[in-house]
Amino acid sequence: MVADGIVSAYPVDPEDGPPVGISKDDALTLKALMSPVKGALGYSLEDARQLYLKERIGVGEDPRRHAARNRLAKLFVRAEAGGLPASTLLVDLTRQQARDVRDHMLTYEKPGGGKVAPASVKRDLTIMKAMIGHAIREFDLIKAAHNPFEALEVGISSGGEEDIAARELKETLPDAVIAAMRGNLQGELNLIWGLGSRHARLSH
Repeated sequence: MVADGIVSAYPVDPEDGPPVGISKDDALTLKALMSPVKGALGYSLEDARQLYLKERIGVGEDPRRHAARNRLAKLFVRAEAGGLPASTLLVDLTRQQARDVRDHMLTYEKPGGGKVAPASVKRDLTIMKAMIGHAIREFDLIKAAHNPFEALEVGISSGGEEDIAARELKETLPDAVIAAMRGNLQGELNLIWGLGSRHARLSH
């Protein structure tokens, strides 16, 4: 009855039926009434941001806080450009939206030229993941929403360059050096060297 009362206050589209020009508050109320599991929990990404600013970043003119606020603001601009507006409800977030945001962010260019590094995109998406996770917990949405940025891989940029960790860029020791070292080690040191070599081979 309440939903019918809201709808009756607006003109109805003759083709597909939804009310025309409905306000945001009335739209959220209708969603809550028609889909109580999701709609009644109408917290958006913007609500998540405000909560994160208040409880995690904080106020004040400390340079680190100021930089964190600016980074979060820039992240929201890029997320919206990637198809994820701040008005999106947390319960409506999808994995595809997270992938779209990631792919869009990988297309940005650095101030000095060249594509932004995947590692930089990964840091921004880690902030998004932390912010959404915090909101899901604090807004009691654990049973109604999921965090699509969890375990989101950022492995290859749009230019095809792999995001290789620094340790993977280090050259391994030549076989001759390894053999010489092994020959000069005695007792427990030889065992430690062997364990270290085996771990290095497994990590590659």
